[in-house]
Amino acid sequence: MPKCDTLLRRPAGSADESLLRGLFADSRPDLALLAPEVREGLLDLQFRAQWSQYAASYPDARHDILLADGVEVGRLLVEDTSDAVRIVDVTVGSAHRGRGIGSAALREVIQEAERARLPVRLSVWSENREARRLYESLGFEDVENPVENPVENPGPLTVGYLEMRRPAVPEGAATP
Repeated sequence: MPKCDTLLRRPAGSADESLLRGLFADSRPDLALLAPEVREGLLDLQFRAQWSQYAASYPDARHDILLADGVEVGRLLVEDTSDAVRIVDVTVGSAHRGRGIGSAALREVIQEAERARLPVRLSVWSENREARRLYESLGFEDVENPVENPVENPGPLTVGYLEMRRPAVPEGAATP
């Protein structure tokens, strides 16, 4: 698969629901064994639940569509706060993976955070080794699992997810 030459982001809108649902379905190969009518119903239910949860938990997040060489290939959901930048979700369609699209999108977010001198945070399913390798290659480190200490770390994370963090650029250090 050829590398991506140009990566652009554009704001997601209501006209993108079909694209977003398709990306969600593409990220759930575990449901492929179900009968089509069961699979479609379950995918619809899970897609709407995820959409509602993101809207409730991250109401001010930027929701972008990723375009690689002019083709819609993924989505990026990022929340900026005064103390961190949170990558809520990044999804690249399976037909477009391995082209550096996810890495490039994450690097853009990291550069934005570095200019603001903020850390970048994200959560990842603990068994998603491919994603964890990618995040680690970009400077993310595991932090204490927030679920193990819910009093000090309240939030929407559940068992099975790991919190990862990329430290902020220190004061006085050069930024890109």
